[in-house]
Amino acid sequence: MKTILKNTHRYRKYPSVAALVGLLLMGGACSTEEPLPGTGDEMPVAFTASINGAVPSAAPRTRTVIGADGNAEWTEGDAVGIFMTNDNRTTIFSGGENIRYTVDPATGNLTAAESRLYYPKNENVIFTAYYPYGKSNITDDHMYNVSVADQSDPASLDLLWASTPVISRPSKEPVELKFRHVLGKMQADIILGAGMEGLTAADITDVKITGMPTTSQTDLIEGTLFNCADVLDITLRRENSPSQGVTATFTALLIPHMNPANGGEFSDRRIVVTVDGIEYTGTIPDTDDVAKNILHTYPVTVSRTGITVGTPDITKWELVEHNPATAEPLYTVTFDANGGTGTPPAPLEVVGGNMISMPTPTQIIPPPGKTFTAWNLKADGSGDVYTVNASFWPLVNTTFYAVWGQ
Repeated sequence: MKTILKNTHRYRKYPSVAALVGLLLMGGACSTEEPLPGTGDEMPVAFTASINGAVPSAAPRTRTVIGADGNAEWTEGDAVGIFMTNDNRTTIFSGGENIRYTVDPATGNLTAAESRLYYPKNENVIFTAYYPYGKSNITDDHMYNVSVADQSDPASLDLLWASTPVISRPSKEPVELKFRHVLGKMQADIILGAGMEGLTAADITDVKITGMPTTSQTDLIEGTLFNCADVLDITLRRENSPSQGVTATFTALLIPHMNPANGGEFSDRRIVVTVDGIEYTGTIPDTDDVAKNILHTYPVTVSRTGITVGTPDITKWELVEHNPATAEPLYTVTFDANGGTGTPPAPLEVVGGNMISMPTPTQIIPPPGKTFTAWNLKADGSGDVYTVNASFWPLVNTTFYAVWGQ
């Protein structure tokens, strides 16, 4: 994956306009009264949460789990963190930073654990949220540190993220937070082939992948992934029930990254299977991405003469129970010449969670004396910066602006 260059700006925090006006009118006096719901003062925000639009489980569980089908499910005691920002995500409202809400796994309804969020008056807002809630692994710039080196507890690794569109009017109706997996998932279906007669799943003692990053950071405001690093061996976790027709199934949660054939920086990616005490090594094709919110299922056949890694089955990583009314949306990614002339790259319609590669603006004519340097999420260049071929996973409709340098 090409390095994604990021402006390491801090998000400003400020009270709503209504709150500032109120303080001026009162001469700075304090009030101990909370706003009353539905009376014209700030209205409390109600939330519901789903994972890939899945119907909540009818039987609440007592801890976060990866379900029997290999997918995440809300459980008793789960908590999410919610941010309330202005409509361009540059400012976090006072009282709207990493607010903890707990999830009812039977309904998906959220309840404030301590303080709750209120709509500010006369302000557009965006809510972003993540799971699992925490503070110790979040930086001052709201970057969530991710590590997938240890796969023994996949539920603890499964970072989820959600964002709403811009909300311009307060409502008593719940705000729906549609969580998506930030990571990708790899499944290796191991088949024992020729020369392996008499051996069973118990003889497959280890499956690991090499050449892939194990750490990264996720911007909890923008939902973007940065700083993929620390290439280490990743040991896959054996599933209790193998896929139909295979000897054994192993899985791992992975840091999304672009394939080497498209300029990705992580090459020489391999899968190593130990059978009957002997290691067999196969190559993961250079044309294969690891994409967020996607399940990559590889058929891997091991024989005495070697190993064959087949073409992966690429599917959405989602629960078996799925509500068609909340199916994965399409997002539009557009490109703005931002002072250049000519034709910018055509808009892209992207299924939520799928990865795109940032295009080269071959038909944009630069302003006089300027050259193209990158794409930016802000027209003034103050947003996150994406170089050509960098990976991007849209979770909202997004416009990129051309950045022009000397």
